[in-house]
Amino acid sequence: MFVPILNREIHVYFPTCVMRRHVADAEAINAALGPFCRTSRKMATGVQKSNHGGWQSEPSLFANPDPAVKPLRDAVLGALVDISAVVFATPAQSLGIEENLTAWININDAGDYNAHHVHLPSTWSGVYYVEVGTPPADARPNSGDLELFDPRGQGLDGTGAAFSHQYRILIKPEPGLLVIFPGYLAHFVHPYAGTTPRISIAFNARLQRRT
Repeated sequence: MFVPILNREIHVYFPTCVMRRHVADAEAINAALGPFCRTSRKMATGVQKSNHGGWQSEPSLFANPDPAVKPLRDAVLGALVDISAVVFATPAQSLGIEENLTAWININDAGDYNAHHVHLPSTWSGVYYVEVGTPPADARPNSGDLELFDPRGQGLDGTGAAFSHQYRILIKPEPGLLVIFPGYLAHFVHPYAGTTPRISIAFNARLQRRT
């Protein structure tokens, strides 16, 4: 990883890189993906992972030949190439991104959430928001938010976090927003309080250097 030097005495040794990108043509992508995801839910029972309630598909979404899927797959691959080039300073062709990419659908109804978890051994994990649902009637500010935690465990103890270190980041879902973060980064999704389904696509990429 490229490590910047702020001056002769202060260096940045353990940065955590997170990408937040609004995908081009998201409106058209989501118009096709929304119906596709709802139909997929009707056709399969789903799996249980970190989700409490809600519905999660098998992690084979990007292998589906349906034309609704390809534009998002291409956008995710492009974003993974971009963040990997910055963090690892390595050409994408040598990292095996495309053949080590899995993705799945998440559909949450009122009260559903995802518990605190990580995505190891994935190099990168991420989420794309298709539909964020309706705002909750009782104005709960964190409904459906993605929360990322500081990976430096000691930074959460005692007065350290309270004094200086930001120990969590809240990301508000928006249609067309793509978020990518390291697979080791602990996170959870706050309970969703809206009245219509919230649809997102999650993904993992395990990079491997080719010889």
